[in-house]
Amino acid sequence: MLNVSEFENTPRTVVSSSDYAEAFYGREAVNIPETSLLRGRIIRGKEPGDFLNLAADDRRLVFTMGGDGLSALCGRPLRQSLNTIGHTPAYVQGWIDQGLSFKLAVFQAEHERTLATWENLLYRVVECYPELTDDIAMHAPDLPHQLLPAEIELIDLAGPSHPEFVSLARYQRLTPEERADPQTLRRLLLHEMHVSALFGGDGYTYTPGGHRSMKEHLMPNLPLEALRETVLINLDESRR
Repeated sequence: MLNVSEFENTPRTVVSSSDYAEAFYGREAVNIPETSLLRGRIIRGKEPGDFLNLAADDRRLVFTMGGDGLSALCGRPLRQSLNTIGHTPAYVQGWIDQGLSFKLAVFQAEHERTLATWENLLYRVVECYPELTDDIAMHAPDLPHQLLPAEIELIDLAGPSHPEFVSLARYQRLTPEERADPQTLRRLLLHEMHVSALFGGDGYTYTPGGHRSMKEHLMPNLPLEALRETVLINLDESRR
């Protein structure tokens, strides 16, 4: 006999951005095939112009999620979604206190997916930031082992106004002796490219509780209009 409840809970197979948006707002469970070109990224900002690119700031490289991540986030409220992709509650609250809002960009990927391992990350950093080539070559073996201090999130939230915030411009003004410390380059990766303290380098995101979550990928920070079939989904706390 057909179990109606099981039939109703069967995930909906989704392969297009518009179908995903419909399922998200309808709070439906979804299945996105491995062969799907769907990719997503959570963007934060204050003004409409902050949602024109995959990231609102000047970073050249961003992290994105594939079908497994989009399936996990479908219909989820804001804080749960941000926790799933590896942001601590304090970090998220800091963004909210700053008046930021959040949108999930879903689009069709035309580029080959680059899994976010340490090796791939450093390769893409050199590709997108050629001025860091020598520093990456010098510190590549040590970067995965650099531990970031507990206050690094507060520094990142403060931004360039904090004296310990390592922007690309500040990094380039450092002396060779200062740049000889791999910890400084690791901080640059966090503040400039948002390679968080939870980055494991094995191609997966990790929650603040230490649980392995979704696969994460790397791609250039592109305008949304340059991507195919992009939709922006508002993320808030109203979904339960």
